[in-house]
Parts: sequence; C-alpha cells; structure tokens
Amino acid sequence: MKVFLMTSPVDFAGEHELIEELFESYPFSLQIRKPEYSESQMEKFLLGLPSEIREMSIVHGFKDLATSFSIAGYAEKTSFFQGNSLDSSLKNYAFCRKIEDLLSLPKELSGAFLYPIYDSLTEPSVKASISAEYCVSDLPFPVFACGGVSEENFSGLLKRGFAGAVVCGSVWNYADPLVAFKRITRMAFRLSQ
Repeated sequence: MKVFLMTSPVDFAGEHELIEELFESYPFSLQIRKPEYSESQMEKFLLGLPSEIREMSIVHGFKDLATSFSIAGYAEKTSFFQGNSLDSSLKNYAFCRKIEDLLSLPKELSGAFLYPIYDSLTEPSVKASISAEYCVSDLPFPVFACGGVSEENFSGLLKRGFAGAVVCGSVWNYADPLVAFKRITRMAFRLSQ
C-alpha cells in the first residue's frame, strides 16, 4: 500500500527541515496542500523544498506550478476534470468528497483521493462521510483514503480496496512526527506483503 504524507494545513517553524528529515528516513510522495496559500506563497513554499522531494510530490490546487517546479503531479477537485483534459506530462489526481464523484472521473486518471474516510485529525469539525462498507477496488484507477487515517485504522483500508492512504494529522499531531510516520509506513509495507 502506498503512503502519501500531506503537509500540515498550517505553517510551523522547521516544517521544511522536518519534511526533509522524514524523506531521508523513508522516501515518500508528499501531498502539498496549503488551503490558505496564494500562488506566490505556494511558490515560496515549493522553493524551500529540495528538487528530489518536489519530483515525488503532488501539489493541490496549483496545476500550473506543478510544471514550472518539476513536481510529479497535481490534485484538483472533481469538478476540474469535467471540462479540462488531462496533462500527459504530469500525474493527474482528483480530490473527491463523495463516492459518486469517483464514478464521473476520466478512466485515464493517475488516481483519486477520497475524503473523509474517518473523522479528520486536523479539522475536528470534519466527520467521516464515506460508508465503511463501500469498496473502491472496481474502479479503473487507484483510490487513496484520506481523512483521519492513523495507525489504528490503516489496516481496514486494504479490505475496502484502497491502494493506499494519505496521512496528515496522525503524523503532524504526534509528539514525534518522525516516529509516527515510520510506524505507519512500516505497517503499509507489511500489509503490502
């Protein structure tokens, strides 16, 4: 199972350094999502990341920056894919909030992030809204669980057909994010065997 690490929605001192330390211990795909950022703020954030991290990252909401900063791909809301064609030079991901959204996406998509699977750990007001019985394995692209994913509930995702998960609060809210991320990635590796 693949594990993506999403950036903290809010900035904190030493964020770039901690991302680099995490990457050195276990190379991963970084989900760069800063909902309050303008394009210039996102550019500044991206410039602070080494190229080897950017090349394995997905940026949310700034498709044009993905190309100019040599980022692996981008994620946009489902509605973006209704009138826009996929960019063959990038990985194209959709960020979905409903099961129905998955069914309307192009089959050639690199993948989709389905949110929220569990109650959010970074946004307490966001509660799980995806039925625990729904299985996503029959779709033509991989689907990754997002929202409230932690070490405690990670193993249940495989049974539901998810190709992996995006973790955020289960890492950034932990006293030692490096330890938390290592535990989750080890679990994902074991589940993949």
